[in-house]
Amino acid sequence: MLMDVLLETGEDSTAFSSSNPHTFQINFNSLYTALCEQQKSDQATLLLYTLLHENSNVWTYVLAQTDIENLWLCLTS
Repeated sequence: MLMDVLLETGEDSTAFSSSNPHTFQINFNSLYTALCEQQKSDQATLLLYTLLHENSNVWTYVLAQTDIENLWLCLTS
């Protein structure tokens, strides 16, 4: 499920830069939902850790969520 979210392409292709062929879009809402649902797996936890530490946009998005306890409760249980 997480790979499906990561490989999803958005409808708005304006975010893609023609000068950087390695650019892609991630739907943060779908990613956040999938991470909340998959936190019992080590892979999802590692992905969350990596994204939070390497991508300031993910960090900002997660901190702005009103249901952040859903994510943290799964991590601490």
